Amino acid sequence: LKNTKSQQFIALVRNIVVGLWYGIVYWQQTNYHSLASVTYFSQQFITMSNLQAIPQMFAERALFYRERAAGFYSEAPYLLARCAVNAALQVVFALVYSVLVYPMVGLRGGLFSEYFVFFYLIMFGLSLAGYAFSNFIAAITPNQQSALNLYSSFFQFFMFFCGYSIPVHQAPLGWRWATQISFARWSFESLVLNQFAGETDDDGAGGTYWLGYWGFDRATKWYAYFMFILCVAAFHLLALLMMKFVSF
Repeated sequence: LKNTKSQQFIALVRNIVVGLWYGIVYWQQTNYHSLASVTYFSQQFITMSNLQAIPQMFAERALFYRERAAGFYSEAPYLLARCAVNAALQVVFALVYSVLVYPMVGLRGGLFSEYFVFFYLIMFGLSLAGYAFSNFIAAITPNQQSALNLYSSFFQFFMFFCGYSIPVHQAPLGWRWATQISFARWSFESLVLNQFAGETDDDGAGGTYWLGYWGFDRATKWYAYFMFILCVAAFHLLALLMMKFVSF
């Protein structure tokens, strides 16, 4: 219990430090590309910060196998309990990060706007996605080192096709499917639509231009958010199925 408390305290401090770091580096930004960079790196940080689920699951694996074999509980209650505890913590962790970054960077509407609430919902959803994906990876690998390597590979795949590096409509034809299944694409699209939709400047090269550049000008942020939630749900389902049918 003492170790758990210290780990959560360190995680909270990490979110505070990174939130302040991003806020200082991107202080009161007006450049559209820099504003998009904040959302890109925010989703990367929040997702990766839930990597701790992998060593946690490996620490509990032997006990879980034993209790399941004895018939005390099955995969669903175990996974639900893990995810519920993590979600309760991430409500605070994601909020602390969002409250620091949003006003310091000068994102749309300020801290008490509907735009901030939407930003926070995405950050919280990313924390759930990262945790569920970590559980999924841990369930399909025989050891912790393999799981960490596999996680980093899959995570880079999703981030590569999120639309930031290569606009979704410029992805090679053979890889267009990757932009559809990438949870990072839908979270990034939600975030930039929340920030830029309807905005133009005197040169006509404002938010509307950048949405067209990334290929995000044909959807609403709520459609993108719905697709993102589907991806989060899919990660939880995959984790459950792998825990049920894969055993080491």
